[in-house]
Amino acid sequence: MKKFICGLMAALMATSMLNCNFAEAKNYYSKEFNAGETQREAAIRESSSPEIGHVSIIEDENSASMSADYNGDGKIENVTITRMRNSDYTKATITVTVNGKEAVKLNLGNKLSTMYVQFNSVKLGSSMLGILQYGDNDYAAGGINVYKWSKNSLKLLKTYNTEGYLWSFVSSDPGKKGKYLYLADSKQLYNSSKNAWPKAIRKKYAKWKNDSVSVTKTEFTKFVLKKGKLKKAGKDTYYKIGTPYD
Repeated sequence: MKKFICGLMAALMATSMLNCNFAEAKNYYSKEFNAGETQREAAIRESSSPEIGHVSIIEDENSASMSADYNGDGKIENVTITRMRNSDYTKATITVTVNGKEAVKLNLGNKLSTMYVQFNSVKLGSSMLGILQYGDNDYAAGGINVYKWSKNSLKLLKTYNTEGYLWSFVSSDPGKKGKYLYLADSKQLYNSSKNAWPKAIRKKYAKWKNDSVSVTKTEFTKFVLKKGKLKKAGKDTYYKIGTPYD
């Protein structure tokens, strides 16, 4: 699959919030054919934080390791990810070990791609999160698992799977206080007889309404960390009109 958004993989972090302002869903539409990301960035402010101990495997690799202070305790941990998979990457067992001990074992048999797998940590308030992501070479048709570190153990907080492109970042919502963890899910919508654009999209992009163009729909679901759990705090959707891509 061809990359269509630069820098999809921002580092993942969020801030703890005791009082949350739950935003209503909003729709944003690009105003130009093949528009850049300026309009979306004006509506959704992206910011990033350095990843901690990024380790990844691709295609025919079976395992990889990296040492870093993943859990924020001031000590170095060695994290290894391994993947046992079938020939087309649609069934796999992904294992994360910390200092030689198994912390995560994920059995996937739901036709999601595990061609690429990566793991890293990010800081979330005073806590550390472990982020496990898998997908094809663009991290599409895969998923993200978010874990909370407790010493050298990992507790699952959130699982998100998709057929589209998937990435995550932390950002503030214009007009709101605090920051959110965003899980962004992008899908291409073709305007064909079997898959017509929804009515609202057809109205917004009437002058481009033909089979030689497509609309990318990106849903930005935002979460806050509250009482040790990720809580959904709203969703914004951004539509972009442009040339079809693979």
